Amino acid sequence: MIRAIEKIRATLAEPYVLKLEHEAKTETTIEHRRTSSIGVVLFINHEASTEEIIKWADMAMYQGICWARCALPNLRLPIS
Repeated sequence: MIRAIEKIRATLAEPYVLKLEHEAKTETTIEHRRTSSIGVVLFINHEASTEEIIKWADMAMYQGICWARCALPNLRLPIS
């Protein structure tokens, strides 16, 4: 699973080019880069609702953001 997540993250991190046309018929080219945050949650036997699973994945995503930005690898968000 980690390889798949890393592949998605790497693909999203690739730069892309935006071309902007101005009224004066000139064009500006901008190379844009982005970052991504991916939340993953494991669940067993479909015992949780779709809404709960999405909520847990969202919490996992924010946990990853905090870990990356705040260097708090042991942060644990409560799941309720």
